[in-house]
Amino acid sequence: MSSVFPLQLPVKTKPSSAHTDIIILGGYDVYKGPRNLDPAVVSGAQWPVNEPLAVVPAMAAATKNIGFGVTVTTTYEQPYHLARRLSTVDHLTKGRLGWNHDDRYAVAEEYVKVTYKLWESSWRQDAVVRDRERGVYTETDRVRQINHSGKYFNVPGPHLTQPSPQRTPVILQAGTSKAGKTFAAQHAEAIFVAGHSPSVVAKNVAEIRQLAQSEFGRDPQSIKFLALLCLSAVEGWSKATPEVAKWTKATVGEHITVGGLGATPVGTPQQVADNMEKWVKEADVDGFNLAYAIKPGSFKDIIDLLIPELRKRGLFWDEYAVQKGTYRENLYSRPGQSGPPADHPAARYRWQAGVDAADHPVPEN
Repeated sequence: MSSVFPLQLPVKTKPSSAHTDIIILGGYDVYKGPRNLDPAVVSGAQWPVNEPLAVVPAMAAATKNIGFGVTVTTTYEQPYHLARRLSTVDHLTKGRLGWNHDDRYAVAEEYVKVTYKLWESSWRQDAVVRDRERGVYTETDRVRQINHSGKYFNVPGPHLTQPSPQRTPVILQAGTSKAGKTFAAQHAEAIFVAGHSPSVVAKNVAEIRQLAQSEFGRDPQSIKFLALLCLSAVEGWSKATPEVAKWTKATVGEHITVGGLGATPVGTPQQVADNMEKWVKEADVDGFNLAYAIKPGSFKDIIDLLIPELRKRGLFWDEYAVQKGTYRENLYSRPGQSGPPADHPAARYRWQAGVDAADHPVPEN
């Protein structure tokens, strides 16, 4: 089970982005030893937490353009069932769903390809005809089994859910280990990064963009990077470093108590906006994943103080009122781009309308 992080509300500062709510499930078990959840339970620290895929449709019904990214671990979910649940929620949200992966990449690599086969290759794009005169809802020759047989999974299919608005939800990822970077460069459309200085994050961003282009033939600028940011009264790690003679568990704990591994800019709305501009320029990030120091106070400050300043500078994307669409359309600022772009690996799995099954077999890998 993964650790729980605060509800995070990213603000994007480049026009090719969209708001996202990330809901991560799990229980804090790092204080007083592994698997000891007593401190979290007694204090109510991110506990209890509801099942996110059940809550997202209700939130989507009350909003119009917010995208919802849900973390679902590949360890505890079978791909056949998860693909169905994610497709169902993508239908209910009218295409505003994203899926965040965990860091078990050996299994995740095969897992995600199974879901691509289910979402993109099992149903032809025009399989559902709803022909009342003939009494036909779906043309039978436009739905097929995927017959996946791999090291970790055997999934015959077919997918139980008809193509949703995005078919493949927006793929989100967090983790900058070597395996994580490779996985992100191949599959991720938005990546969560964290660091106390732009220079640290910039190296990871540059490496993943380079890998995406050189190893997987993707447009490196199509990958969106979201930096963790927490507005609070704590000095940033980079500023504090010269004052600390030796980093110990205690000193590290003091500096990550608020904001975790992310930056913690301090000051007026103008000073915080300056800091955000610096991150965009120096770290090459596309937006921010805003954590809170005080709930709901931090979010009120963001809405009432920070967003007006970002709007004044032309940095806050305000196109939601005129550009409505799926999560992916808003992410890329490309109306009509509801499915993965042509250079994304999921695109080659798509069984396009009008194409015979024999002319587009299910890709093996």
